[in-house]
Amino acid sequence: MFSALCFVAFMPEAQAFKIRSAVAFGEKYVYLADVAKYYGVSLQAGRTQCSLTGRNTRITFVYNKRCGWYNGVKIPFSRPPYLKGGDPMVSETDFLSVLDPMIRPSSLRKHRLVTVVLDPGHGAHDEGARGRRSREKDLALKICLKLRDVLRNSYGYQVVLTRGNDVFVPLEGRPAVAARKGGDIFISLHCNSAKPSITGVETFAYTPRGEAATGGGRESNSWQPADLNQKNSVKLAYEIQKSVVSTTKAVDRGVKHARFAVLRLSARPAVLVEAGFISSPTEERKLMDERYQLLLARSIARGIYSYHHALASGSRPR
Repeated sequence: MFSALCFVAFMPEAQAFKIRSAVAFGEKYVYLADVAKYYGVSLQAGRTQCSLTGRNTRITFVYNKRCGWYNGVKIPFSRPPYLKGGDPMVSETDFLSVLDPMIRPSSLRKHRLVTVVLDPGHGAHDEGARGRRSREKDLALKICLKLRDVLRNSYGYQVVLTRGNDVFVPLEGRPAVAARKGGDIFISLHCNSAKPSITGVETFAYTPRGEAATGGGRESNSWQPADLNQKNSVKLAYEIQKSVVSTTKAVDRGVKHARFAVLRLSARPAVLVEAGFISSPTEERKLMDERYQLLLARSIARGIYSYHHALASGSRPR
């Protein structure tokens, strides 16, 4: 048994387009063959994985795994894709909340992008993670100050900081700054910590309603301000992650989903960037280097600009 989703296609003929769906593991899944036709790309299916491919688009799905790759960047899935007989399937939530905003700019909520709010993590008594020679709160502020200058001088954006020095701002107060100052997008910047061998960059967007975060935990169906811009936040996270990884050559830990307070309480597109691990001696040295901080700032700014361009383009995938 299967049902069908009905979309108004973005193709010139603007006819209704049906994508078949079926229930599996208690969730609704859609047929990737129909998704491929909808986007005008081709489907290549194998025994362990499959891909959607167009001129400038390649999405890789690994059956029974909760992550895939979009143009080489790791992306999250709320439910693992799987092979039903010979038909690759992906959850309806992942199709609507992850694939669609990344592939189809016209699916994004249109908004102005004049003012960027930067949120350096932690501050004052809240030091965040500690490296051998650095503190997260200090590195986050230094990178954000450089990012502010790049966004102003190279791209012409207005920039607001939730903190411009070593002060403490409560978590709920950070998205409030964006609301009070008329921010159009919200970027929270942090540094990570784990065992010394772990390195890399990861960027978080808010978790789709009814799904678990990438790291696990409970699913939630309660409405939050972040639900208004969930698709836009995923696209913004992808563009920043792609830019940072390609520029810095850092390990790609992927776009991920989380319910961090600064994301959950934001009524505008919002992401949280983990710029590296200060628990890694090698990565800590980089993060303390002024030149690398500027490289990070430039790459994040380029990702923001790419998101801005996507808002305006509304083009179909190729």
